[in-house]
Amino acid sequence: MIDWLFQLLHGYGDIGLFLYCLIGPLTYMPIGPDIFLITRAMGCHCFPLRAVLLMVTAYCISGSINFFIGRLALRTTGLKGRWLDRLSKAVNRYGFAGLLLISAGPIPLREGSITAGFLRVPYRNFIAAMLIGTSLRFTAEGIFGSLL
Repeated sequence: MIDWLFQLLHGYGDIGLFLYCLIGPLTYMPIGPDIFLITRAMGCHCFPLRAVLLMVTAYCISGSINFFIGRLALRTTGLKGRWLDRLSKAVNRYGFAGLLLISAGPIPLREGSITAGFLRVPYRNFIAAMLIGTSLRFTAEGIFGSLL
């Protein structure tokens, strides 16, 4: 498996990684981009700064698309209900820290982005949390991979 990942990274390079990260949160990909970043760092035994920057950029773009899909879904469906009130209270309670956990943690970015848009979270709060959270996540993974 590791050999296959090294071949894939060598064949497509940074453009392939960027496209994979751009399409991944918009669809369901079988392997998360984290594996590609860690193997890239393992292969060069260095911190892959360019790859991290491309991945953060791609995640912010695809997260923004999902965010606005959530906003559009709210406008077109006009859904309201008890479950939405509970979710809205949770987002209001945890605020920026909750958004940061969504972008940096194991919660799928796709669902978190759509939910943030659906709950009318201010876009600047959302994108700031995305930038910080994904930067922390991918930086930690790049450091981890370079140490292996």
